[in-house]
Amino acid sequence: MRSIDDRVNKKRSQKAQMGRINTMLDHCSSMEEILEDLRCGAM
Repeated sequence: MRSIDDRVNKKRSQKAQMGRINTMLDHCSSMEEILEDLRCGAM
């Protein structure tokens, strides 16, 4: 039983990490969009 629990927990933590990375990527892409908007507005 314990090995199954360990596997599930590992999968969960991996999913959480992926979620965190995805959030960071979303944040970066939105920052890039904002910078693009600023650049276009400055021209």
